[in-house]
Amino acid sequence: MAADLTDADRMIAAADSAGVRLAVGHLARYAAVFQAARELIQSGDIGQPLSVFCRGKEDDRGGGEDMLVLGSHLLDLARFFFGDPRWVFGHVTTDGRDMVKADAHEPTEPVGAVAGDAIVALYGFANGVRGHFESRRGLADGGEVRMGITVSGSEATLAVRYDENRDLRIRRTRRPLEEGGDFEVVPGAPPTDPPGADPLPPAEGIGLYFARSNRLAAIDLIQAIEEDREPLASGRDARWSLEMIHGVYVSHFERRAMPLPLRGRQHPLGQ
Repeated sequence: MAADLTDADRMIAAADSAGVRLAVGHLARYAAVFQAARELIQSGDIGQPLSVFCRGKEDDRGGGEDMLVLGSHLLDLARFFFGDPRWVFGHVTTDGRDMVKADAHEPTEPVGAVAGDAIVALYGFANGVRGHFESRRGLADGGEVRMGITVSGSEATLAVRYDENRDLRIRRTRRPLEEGGDFEVVPGAPPTDPPGADPLPPAEGIGLYFARSNRLAAIDLIQAIEEDREPLASGRDARWSLEMIHGVYVSHFERRAMPLPLRGRQHPLGQ
């Protein structure tokens, strides 16, 4: 959304002052697979929610760039499922040593400064739910997709990998997640076109996912304007993702859990 929280704050204030709606393309909020996952969590189908695990793509961008470019979507989903996190504890390394500010650099994409090639973070949500984010550079090999989100409950576990299919899968057992076990695909209702919308042009796999989600995001923004409400993926929601990302760096430097939202609004890497 922005290079730092100062700019994000200004963007939201400008939109509020002008009386306009600000939406950000966090498309997972509109996708049927993640809407279904949220419904299963809220209905109690997985029992008491315990943990949500977010894993980046872990390709050559693994670490800081992965957290910002792709982790922003995963962390937004964690908040979509469980609300605002209360704190974050993070640790960042570069070449196996603790990251320092001098490691900050501009990544391959124009998203602002990043640092670290291995990141692990822990978030505290309400009702004892713990969130985990991890990204390590160079683990992706072009084979099985590592990026995705997993929600562990007392009765079952949900998982979605960011592959071509993006199926919602469930493992129905009280055994802990680390023991493994078989998952089965959760059948979903076939998606339908919004009332009055023209059919989408032919598309398959991930192309269809983006086509559907982009259209739903656009329709939601139009409806948010008409109904005088925030879009489902609002500027405030996107700012929270940046809070969660920059909080990892702040926690790393402070060597303690940091309350969220952050008090400091400048880029934690000093950029």
